[in-house]
Amino acid sequence: MSRKITQRGAAAVCFVLVVCVAAAKGEPQPAVSVEQVRAVWTQREAKVATARFEWDKRETLAKGAHNGIALARKDNRPHPPSDLVIDGKCVLCIEGGMLRYEYEGAVWSIKDYAAIPVKRIATYDGKVYKEVVSNTPHVPYPTAAIVPHATGSEFNDFAIRPLWLAVRGNQSIEKGYPLPLYETSGQVLQVATRPCLEFVKKDRGGEQVMQLFLDRDRDFLPVRYTEINNKSILVRKLEVEYQPHAEIEWVPKRWEFVSRFQTGAPSLSVACKLTSFVCNPSFPEGTFDAAIPPKSHVTDLTTGKERQYVIQPDGQKGKAVEVDRKPPSYEELAAAGPEVSTPRALWVVVAIVVGVTLIAFLVLWFQWRGGSHAHPRPQQES
Repeated sequence: MSRKITQRGAAAVCFVLVVCVAAAKGEPQPAVSVEQVRAVWTQREAKVATARFEWDKRETLAKGAHNGIALARKDNRPHPPSDLVIDGKCVLCIEGGMLRYEYEGAVWSIKDYAAIPVKRIATYDGKVYKEVVSNTPHVPYPTAAIVPHATGSEFNDFAIRPLWLAVRGNQSIEKGYPLPLYETSGQVLQVATRPCLEFVKKDRGGEQVMQLFLDRDRDFLPVRYTEINNKSILVRKLEVEYQPHAEIEWVPKRWEFVSRFQTGAPSLSVACKLTSFVCNPSFPEGTFDAAIPPKSHVTDLTTGKERQYVIQPDGQKGKAVEVDRKPPSYEELAAAGPEVSTPRALWVVVAIVVGVTLIAFLVLWFQWRGGSHAHPRPQQES
């Protein structure tokens, strides 16, 4: 009996070794479908009703990386003049389908030919997306945009994507992350010491190849993403390292994103390190509705047409101007004054007057009707 058990144990060990060797060689394994991945991501989302992430962000902008921008092409200087390192701090709050993203750091200004401090806040309350930027490059006043749907770059920013996929994988798909367009290769490859399933997508007529490597044993979390162009040049790469967490098992620890021009020349690299993660916190009211500070230039697209206005010094909304061709200047919008609206108290008075008039009319009408029946015509004598 013990001999049989020993033989079975040896066979099991051999089977495991064969599978491991096959996985290491990248040989085909039982395929995992996109639907199976989404099912696991759905289970992870159910564990995290709310989340708050904080992380440090170090961005390295390569020399001349902004020279393709029209404003930079007007002079012969490289933008920036040398590799520029910018350190910043980020916060991401999530509740259901709502978000709040904060970034405080710096940005390269072509106009000032220098890196200037910047603070950016973006919110989405499930219906309206707002973005408020202080110290905006090129202009000396805050700017804000209001859009009637979640079209913010936060959903597609590679420097934030690992956090989305960790707790809102399916929501990321709904916001444009193209996982359903990927096909599994059926291979398990060793990526950064992790056994990963390979998913592949071809774009631009098959000339560009995207590869997504999901950790087989860690809820299919992304370990690496790559984009290779038709010249076999790696133009984008994202790598993620995870750490254990008591409630959701795994959470991103650090991640790095690298972007290159189609020629292979460096453009941008971003290194992030998680400093804090709170699972299922409570958020104060107003968290997911960014406040727009006074003197901000606002572009509002919630009516289906572009409207611009300036928040007045006292915080009131300025008079909006519909933009057709030539947009009004900031000075013109600021001088337009506050939005003209009928005071609420006046509407109440008008409603009361209309109501009293209607009641009086009905009373008189019923009296008249009653009087006409109370005095019938006299009958003629025969």
